[in-house]
Amino acid sequence: MSEITTTDFSKFGYRERILAAKLLQAWNEQGLPDDFNDDEVVIMFNTHSGEVFLTNADAIVAMLNGDELEIFYSDPDTGEEGFINELSEEALERLGLRPFSETPKKSITLIDGSEFGDDDRRRLEYFLTAWNEDTLPENFSRVGIKIINQDGNIILTNVQNQTTYLDGYDVKLCRIDPETGEEIFDD
Repeated sequence: MSEITTTDFSKFGYRERILAAKLLQAWNEQGLPDDFNDDEVVIMFNTHSGEVFLTNADAIVAMLNGDELEIFYSDPDTGEEGFINELSEEALERLGLRPFSETPKKSITLIDGSEFGDDDRRRLEYFLTAWNEDTLPENFSRVGIKIINQDGNIILTNVQNQTTYLDGYDVKLCRIDPETGEEIFDD
């Protein structure tokens, strides 16, 4: 009987090696998803489904959902599987998760948390212009865009918690270094 899952790269085909490279690139650029610890992380290939994914010592699975590295959940009671935004309310409840739309945000909304000074209004104008003219960074998801006040700075974010900043008149993508927690501004 053949193995269903393997970490043996000699069993990975060309397609699977490309997917493994994309997983590593996403891990380098985005860090691991929240609640996915970095204890004994390996790349695994499911020979029956063709899926390539990360797993760890806790048997948690992380996969690419588009370009985003996210946890892939499995409800052992029903066999339902998917990313958080694909699971039924019943599965989310059994797994102790909140629906993606109800996940608390870490920042205060701009309307609730800030008074606008001249500079704030100018930054807001640049963000809105870039958004309206579709000149936001290419890798910045257009789903659930919000303008927020984060620690006194006006920024643009989205449901994937990607962040942008202003560089002159240009809007640039910002990410968090998974090891240091520092912001890294992409050119």
